[in-house]
Amino acid sequence: MSSAYRQGSTQDISQARILSVQSHVVNGYVGNKAAIFPLQLLGNDVDFINSVQFVSQFVHQGQKLSGEELRTLLDGLQKHNLGNYQYFLTGFIGQPSFLREVLAFIKSQKANPPLSLSPSPSAPIWLCDPVLGDNGKLYTDEALIDIYRTEVLPATDIITPNQWELRWLTGLPADTLDDLINCFQHLHVNGPRIIVATSAAITTPQCEGDQGGGMVPSSLYLVASEYRGAGDDAALEHGADGRRRVRRGDMECWSLKFPNLDLAYYGQGDLTAALLLANYHKYRRNLARTIEVTLAAVQGVIERTLRLGDDRVNLDITGSQAEILNPTVVHKAERIPT
Repeated sequence: MSSAYRQGSTQDISQARILSVQSHVVNGYVGNKAAIFPLQLLGNDVDFINSVQFVSQFVHQGQKLSGEELRTLLDGLQKHNLGNYQYFLTGFIGQPSFLREVLAFIKSQKANPPLSLSPSPSAPIWLCDPVLGDNGKLYTDEALIDIYRTEVLPATDIITPNQWELRWLTGLPADTLDDLINCFQHLHVNGPRIIVATSAAITTPQCEGDQGGGMVPSSLYLVASEYRGAGDDAALEHGADGRRRVRRGDMECWSLKFPNLDLAYYGQGDLTAALLLANYHKYRRNLARTIEVTLAAVQGVIERTLRLGDDRVNLDITGSQAEILNPTVVHKAERIPT
């Protein structure tokens, strides 16, 4: 990782160049529709590709971009020197061929960072939201689980799985805080330096009664981990099998406990991933501050939407500009001993 982007740099990082690849809906706020406006509102230069274009999250009439059609767009970006991205954001991708085309493009950009990323060219950062499903139900082709595990994760920098996606990606339980740390440790071995589990319903020693008996938990947790075992990828310590060796002491882990509003607004995960990326850039890769501000903004958007008092299912993202630009941080990140 280039020192030009490390915490404490004096580089002007007010605007980031981002390519977002995820779904789009004409009506509603999910996928790119939930991500692009907040990213641009926060001052970033955002290009986007829609993996699908549907009527809404409920009406799947429309178009699906094929892997070949995606390749045409990506080839055009490269041919005309337009692919000078500092960050990639990916969300729902429903087809294996499409996912592999995205992977190939990002890997090529990482291997040859555009010289226009001055003052010091650095490999772009990939935030991948591995959208597979939730509450035990897959939204995508089951074959994508193995593609994410074996092909995608080694190329990512940040991933934002939900609790069920953690289980599918690791094959491990994800019910307690210690379970989550085990999952993070397992995933760090495969590649991503940062893992953020959003809205996890977990049981902790301090809060044994928070979940159980089929009742809705009163609190949720945002839990994050950053692998800090070595300074640069070239210097990472590897075991005899060639895989990264990750000890718990190499991980810097944080948690945020917040009230469970028990509201099923669509697009929360897409908004969260976008704000994580924007704030990670804005706060110079300070993970604790990033998750504090991101959670505050998302909670602010949810609370504003709730105050509207109708039966809407979509977040009031465009009406929540103040909450996105100047969120009030109430819940502070706490360091988890590892």
